[in-house]
Amino acid sequence: MNPPAESSLHFLDYWRVVKVHKFVILTVILLVTASATIYTFNTPKQYVSVARMSVESDRPAVSVYGRDLGGMDMITFATQFEIIQSKEVLYPVVEQLKLQQRWGSKKGGGADLPRDIAYYMLKSKIQLNVARGTTVIEIRGWSEDKGEAAEIANAVAQAYEKYRLDEKYNEVNRGLQKIQEEYTRQQEDVRVAREKVEQLRKDLNITDLGSVSLLTGGGRLEQEELRRKESELFEAKTALKTQKLRLENLAKLDLRELKDTINFLQPEGNIPGLISAVMDAERTMETLKASELGPNHPDVIKAKKTYETLKAQLDGQLAGVMRALKIAVDEQEQKVKLLSEDVDKLRAREQVSHSAKYTPFVDAMRNLENQQTVLENINARLKQERIEIGLPRRPVRIIDQAEPAYAPSKPNVPLNISISVVVGIVLGVAMAFFIEYLDTSIHRVDDVEKYLRIPVLGVVPRDVKPLIQLDDVSPFAEFYRVLRANIEFARKDAQANSVTFCSGGAGEGKSTTLINTAYIYAQHGQTVLVVDSDVRRPSLHRIFGVDNKTGLTDVILGGVPVEQVIQATSVPNIHFIPSGKYQSDALGILAMGRMRELIGNLKQRYDMVFFDSPPVLGISDAPILAREVDLAVLVIQYRRYPRQLALRAQAALEKAGVRLLGAVLNQVKSEEEDYYYYNYYYYYGEGKYGYGGDRSRDDKTPEKTSPPPSSVTVAASGKPGKSGRKGTSSSSDLVETF
Repeated sequence: MNPPAESSLHFLDYWRVVKVHKFVILTVILLVTASATIYTFNTPKQYVSVARMSVESDRPAVSVYGRDLGGMDMITFATQFEIIQSKEVLYPVVEQLKLQQRWGSKKGGGADLPRDIAYYMLKSKIQLNVARGTTVIEIRGWSEDKGEAAEIANAVAQAYEKYRLDEKYNEVNRGLQKIQEEYTRQQEDVRVAREKVEQLRKDLNITDLGSVSLLTGGGRLEQEELRRKESELFEAKTALKTQKLRLENLAKLDLRELKDTINFLQPEGNIPGLISAVMDAERTMETLKASELGPNHPDVIKAKKTYETLKAQLDGQLAGVMRALKIAVDEQEQKVKLLSEDVDKLRAREQVSHSAKYTPFVDAMRNLENQQTVLENINARLKQERIEIGLPRRPVRIIDQAEPAYAPSKPNVPLNISISVVVGIVLGVAMAFFIEYLDTSIHRVDDVEKYLRIPVLGVVPRDVKPLIQLDDVSPFAEFYRVLRANIEFARKDAQANSVTFCSGGAGEGKSTTLINTAYIYAQHGQTVLVVDSDVRRPSLHRIFGVDNKTGLTDVILGGVPVEQVIQATSVPNIHFIPSGKYQSDALGILAMGRMRELIGNLKQRYDMVFFDSPPVLGISDAPILAREVDLAVLVIQYRRYPRQLALRAQAALEKAGVRLLGAVLNQVKSEEEDYYYYNYYYYYGEGKYGYGGDRSRDDKTPEKTSPPPSSVTVAASGKPGKSGRKGTSSSSDLVETF
């Protein structure tokens, strides 16, 4: 047998798994939720207090001449978090709050904790966060004691503030020390420069410093003029290069590029319009050429003339622009030439403006003036920083002190329970699907047709009692009427009136299914004989309430006439042959030729003969009996045995040459599989009348209501009774649905 093709799963298949295992899911949810709840309420309460502080970026500690000295880059918040949690900040907190003694006494023994252990415990009790879009850092202190949580948060904030202030003071002091050192060195440089000037004055015998000052001042004016002229010359040369490059690039452009460029040169001119007109005229000529018009065509001549006229105007305009640019280049070259001559004259004048005799003295005077200027600037900055050091900029400012919390923050009871419910649902559903994956039993009607590839003759709900023990309006009877109708439709041959009900394993409900099916046949007026062929574990005699002293074993082994073992029952049209007392030599009696003769004899006496058989697997009687009778029906209990058991039972029956009509799915839970036959079950079962319901509530309801239309309608005809009895069933009586 080829393996069945896998069908695609529908949403209802997933929903069915959830419904089938809803108790497992609910149990898992309850266990997870209960565990989380117990853990939550047994977890020590944790209080949190928050201290908030504003952290500003460091500015340079000291600046001289507009340049920063000793400043720091912007410290990222991640770096600040690491600093706050460093030992340099937290060790003072451990000592301030005496955490070694406090936590050591809580652990018992009275011994102080090592400082590093207290440090790591403190580090685990703080949490840092930055307010979005601000420079405010929040320090959260956690503890089982609300007062201790506030103390931790405030102490850490204060320790960090002190660390940053000390760092700032140290930085400023280092800057001031550096400036003081530079000031001392500059004083020495000024002293040396002054001594050099004095020595040169004595050596040159200069008594009138005024004349030297005039000479020095004149030299300064000449130098300033020279520098200005050199700057103008540089700018003029740069402008000349730019204009030449523009002229060269403009000559290389085509019309399209020139159209975009000329707007920058002459934004108010008509050259861009002429360029567009020329390009349009050129495209017009190309279009006319493509239309295969001759050169003498009026349109071609007109377009050519227009193009030539516009082109001439454009060339004239462009030539004017180029001439203007060329003139500008010539003027700039002349300007560069004149500036170069002025620079050369100033350089020559500067060279002769100073006498070689006074040049060293002038240079020494200039050096002294420069050194004195530097000294004055350093002295001014030193005084400024000495004033500012008294009121330094605070890089950290505590804006909110931590206060003891009113309620614990951990555990969060609603959140923990909510999460546990969600986790329980996920785990429960996962467990349900895992159990479903491990369960290889027959789950539904489709599984029978999918794996066994035989039709399903009927579906019977769970907890069905023998119908002979119930009243006539039992809703369970409708399921067996469907089964009877499908058996009648499947057997086709009216002479095939001996049927055995088989099952792969014990306890699958074949005996109850057989009796209830026989009961339905008897209700339709057919004479029915029920034979208990399970000689090892007979059970039908207890249901019928008859004696099991003599029966089938006596007929087969003892030669007792069959008429002596046939017993009447409390149900009209049903007779019963018990199995008889179990005998050690009764094993294998179903394989005897006497059994075949007995079956043939009973078929002639009754309209239908039903044989109850032992389980197929493990006992050879069931396949042998099924082979001797005309038809066999396989009873499969819903979600009891692995489907391999049903497959092996089917294979054993087919190997014995049994005509297997189909299967009956027994003990189905309606609340789990109701989407297969819910409408039918609702109409005939709980929905309209209820179990044991009163039909008199609906006066218009006939005594026998036909089932509603369904996807399968079967019809069978009754069979005339044997031995002078005539069956009363008709095709109208056998119209059922499934």
